[in-house]
Amino acid sequence: MNMLGKLSQSTLSTRTLGTIPTLYYNCRIVGINLLRQYTSNPQESESKSTQQDFIFSGIPEEPKRPPSAYALFYANFFNKYYDINPEFRVTDIARLAGEEWSNLPLEEKNIYIDRQKKMATEYEKIHEAWLNSLTSKQIVQENRRRRLTAKLGKKKPKMIKDPRTPNPPKTPYIMYVTKRMKEEEGIDIKLLFDEWENLSSEEKKPFMMEYEEEKLQYENEMEKYKKLIK
Repeated sequence: MNMLGKLSQSTLSTRTLGTIPTLYYNCRIVGINLLRQYTSNPQESESKSTQQDFIFSGIPEEPKRPPSAYALFYANFFNKYYDINPEFRVTDIARLAGEEWSNLPLEEKNIYIDRQKKMATEYEKIHEAWLNSLTSKQIVQENRRRRLTAKLGKKKPKMIKDPRTPNPPKTPYIMYVTKRMKEEEGIDIKLLFDEWENLSSEEKKPFMMEYEEEKLQYENEMEKYKKLIK
């Protein structure tokens, strides 16, 4: 009797979809809930999302990252075997999926890998367009909302990085290191630190002056940016 036949006769109780927090991958348990993401009831997922994001967001929904190549394979595998054998435990199907993925020929894996790469490329374009559609003020407000939502749920928030935020100036030391690495490729960073420490005040002066100029420019840009987010 094959593995699926043995599983169908298992006396272990069947678990309900959406309650298993882990999956098997390469015969190991991994802490990623693909089941909820790809096999849960859409209405149930929407209900849970509404409960978690009850603090209103005033921006369009952020595009979701595409699943991994294995997640794409798992979704197909799960639908195939669970529809035929609903009495199987979800964890057992997940373990079988991990084993089959490990033994899958490279040319068959590449089907999922190539598909994932195309989805990732499309995601980058969509996400960039979404980010550029937001104002700086919207991003600040959304980050505040995420902090509050995460605090209530005791989770680390994923913040949006505003591409319009001015970049702070490099320190004089970093400026020196950048210059030296261009002059001498592959030089040991520890040697550069010693070099910097042994430079005289006069030798450091050009880097200090450049830093002050960039610092002034940064402060001016920050003043303009603060007006955008008020």
